Amino acid sequence: MRHIQILLLATLLLGCTTTGATGLLTLNTCINFGCSDKKKVYMPQNEIESLKSLFAGTVNAETEREKIAQAIGWFEYRVGNQNGTWRDKGRNPGRVDPEGQLDCIAESLNTTTYLKQIERLGLLKWHSVDDRVVRHRMIFGTHWTAVIKEKENSDLYAVDSWYEDNGTSARVIPLETWFNGAERIL
Repeated sequence: MRHIQILLLATLLLGCTTTGATGLLTLNTCINFGCSDKKKVYMPQNEIESLKSLFAGTVNAETEREKIAQAIGWFEYRVGNQNGTWRDKGRNPGRVDPEGQLDCIAESLNTTTYLKQIERLGLLKWHSVDDRVVRHRMIFGTHWTAVIKEKENSDLYAVDSWYEDNGTSARVIPLETWFNGAERIL
């Protein structure tokens, strides 16, 4: 028992992510606009198993993208209850409590964190996690998104959770389409 307590304390102090002897997954998450503040959240082994079961039945790259979209909502719901982002509204609405409200910078960073955990757990067979990207548009300004790459053909996809309320599936669309301003899932 003492060994587990020491391992947990070391994980907290070092900011590491683990699913070791404690069975606990640690995530460092953004909690506000611009990700100027972060909060660690923890997922127990039973939640990790729930995530793994979400990816059961993934038979090709297309179904894996559908599972990825769902998994981002799954993460947001569970993380939001721990870090206070459960009240996050899609986009940047003008009249909401700023506490727990995320902009596209924070959303894309959190989504990338979740994607990296999904990848680290061995749940991605047809995709890998790529670097976040930004688009600049004259009318709507700057917008960030997380990105995945299909392994077979190197096609890139935006994984954008900013458009929806906390806990809703992310939008996964071809990156080129996203760069052109499209918001719909294809």
